[in-house]
Amino acid sequence: PRNFYSNVFSNDTDMEWFLEHVCSKEWILKMDSGVSFKEGANELKTQYPKWAPYIEMYDAGWEKMFSGVIDGTVTILKQLKEKNVDVFAITNWSHEKFDRGCELFPFFNEFKGVVVSGREGVVKPDPKIFQIFLDRYQLKASSCHFIDDLEVNVQAAESLGFKGHVFKSPQLLRKWLEKRKALI
Repeated sequence: PRNFYSNVFSNDTDMEWFLEHVCSKEWILKMDSGVSFKEGANELKTQYPKWAPYIEMYDAGWEKMFSGVIDGTVTILKQLKEKNVDVFAITNWSHEKFDRGCELFPFFNEFKGVVVSGREGVVKPDPKIFQIFLDRYQLKASSCHFIDDLEVNVQAAESLGFKGHVFKSPQLLRKWLEKRKALI
């Protein structure tokens, strides 16, 4: 959201307060768990009427919130596919926005399958979303590697038997995969 709101707010103090207390990570997770943007925005506007114009901008400015693709990671995804490694995604994403996200970021079409939190009604790190993934694709956690940029999500996957990696950079991910003989 900072990528978008930094061009909206006249100062960082107001923007940070707004993102911490109004359109917060917790609020965003509600949309990622299936709540519509309209419903989520209406709830916030009732709580924070002073911020209503900024809340309404969230939905309209959504596409401008992304800083871009991490090219090195997309390269790794394509290399894994070339080696016939089945690659899936488990993503916290609004059901309303995911299809547009696939248009903006075509690499999502490279995955063999995707579990979208907003469609399932449950977000990472809840173990239920990992179980949905395992059941849907008939996999065992012990045979899966899970990569995520949030340690809490990796810990949740590991507690179920996944081999986990906290993403910090494409270079570190590559080394981790090479140790597991996935990219040799």
